[in-house]
Amino acid sequence: MTALGKDRLDIVTLNEKCQSTFNKLVSSMEKLRQQWAQMPTPKAIDRQNYFGTPLEC
Repeated sequence: MTALGKDRLDIVTLNEKCQSTFNKLVSSMEKLRQQWAQMPTPKAIDRQNYFGTPLEC
């Protein structure tokens, strides 16, 4: 930040942008967690039965 120069750096604007980006990431992660927590679809269960259990990462 010192490379940008103190005169050119608006801390309030930078903080608002960082906070906005963080909030977007948190909401995206929450949506993904909800999708992962859902039961597998019948199609997914059929594939697991046909191909075997999925590999654990």
